[in-house]
Amino acid sequence: MNRASIIDTSHWSGPVDWNKAFSSGAAGMYTKASQLANDDTFAPNWKNAKGLLPRGAFHYLDWEKSELVQAKLFTDTMGGDWGELPPSLDLEMDPTPFKLTPALVQGKVWNWLQAVEKTTGKVPMIYCGAS
Repeated sequence: MNRASIIDTSHWSGPVDWNKAFSSGAAGMYTKASQLANDDTFAPNWKNAKGLLPRGAFHYLDWEKSELVQAKLFTDTMGGDWGELPPSLDLEMDPTPFKLTPALVQGKVWNWLQAVEKTTGKVPMIYCGAS
């Protein structure tokens, strides 16, 4: 079986049958751990996918709160189980309405990445949208 797809889940996805995902050929999973609070589906997704698929968690960076507070929320939500895939920062929120310059955005992203790497020992990756 060709395992090529990585599943991306959050509370928007609803419950996931991880046995079915594995048997359908999923190669891994990323699940939302946090934004301004922890994602309600993180704990069951994280637990139920363990041992079936390589797991990664992501944080949706929200410009309304300190990036360092958000990095701590993310790592606290993971509870010391860093998964098998690198942590990921989801950069889809448009910084323009918050009047953030590219330099400020870069600094906030860098701060988050460094804080998460320091805590987890893993180099995070970035997922981003067009904005």
